[in-house]
Amino acid sequence: CVCFFFSIFFFPLNRDKVCGPSGSFLAHIALVTGALVTLHGRGSGTLETLGHIQEESPEPMHIHLSASSKESLEKAMELAQSLVTSVRQQPFDEPSINNVEHGGNNDTSSMP
Repeated sequence: CVCFFFSIFFFPLNRDKVCGPSGSFLAHIALVTGALVTLHGRGSGTLETLGHIQEESPEPMHIHLSASSKESLEKAMELAQSLVTSVRQQPFDEPSINNVEHGGNNDTSSMP
């Protein structure tokens, strides 16, 4: 089995805006692409085995993508980068986004 990995760092963006309501933005990327989409790093809440203990990775928070095909990973990278770009364009006091592009299509009706 060949696996492909990629990380998109989005510090200092707000974790909740990147994840979406109940993690729905990251879940949407996973559903559309078949990739595993997880949040890692400081403040992510994802525990990793570091030595003999479970704790968050000391890296800056980032979206970690892994997929079994290059095509799936590339699509996940495209959607994750679009998500991060959209969040970066928001004012800090604006609620979570509802207008992430999905494959060049501005129809957000498929977003949870």
